[in-house]
Amino acid sequence: MIYLQILINSILLGGIYACIAVGFSLVWGVMNILNILHGTFLMLGGYITFWLFKLYGVDPFLSLPVSAAVMFCSGYVIQRGLINKIVREMLSEVGEMESARLGRPGVPAYWRSLARNRHYFESTWKKHRLMLDGGVLDPEAKAAVDLGVSATNGSRYFIRYFHAALVNIGWEPGRILEIFGVVDHYNSFNALATGMQIESDIKP
Repeated sequence: MIYLQILINSILLGGIYACIAVGFSLVWGVMNILNILHGTFLMLGGYITFWLFKLYGVDPFLSLPVSAAVMFCSGYVIQRGLINKIVREMLSEVGEMESARLGRPGVPAYWRSLARNRHYFESTWKKHRLMLDGGVLDPEAKAAVDLGVSATNGSRYFIRYFHAALVNIGWEPGRILEIFGVVDHYNSFNALATGMQIESDIKP
């Protein structure tokens, strides 16, 4: 009998670990960040169930809806009262800097979409600022490179984004068109070299 109980307990415990692992892998796979807060909420929900049973004798299965409701309300308050406030402040900063960069008011749709996840939004915004405004290359050169990369990837959104940035700093249409000519020419170069499998004889 004890072995059967151990087997059932092992299956139940394994199921709990599997649920936690699915949550980790889902968040990490979709957002590319490791968010462990839901594990904390899971433990808090477990403690609510435990103390309801310990203090009031409520069956754990019957207290599950209560625990779920309490943790839902807690998560909602934290999201609305803390996380959303931080995101709004960051969006204000993004709107101010991007308006100056693009010559148009408001927060671009790209950043509004990323703002659904504060961690990913914050890390992406910091890297974006560093790439465009930091380093030794001047911002104009970086915007030109970014436009070429966007054209190569076929990203209509960022083609328009970096086109607007270059126009805002005074680039003429002919100068911007030259970027697309360079991209087209050297994409053909790369395609020919790759197709003919030419080994490089140029040493750095």
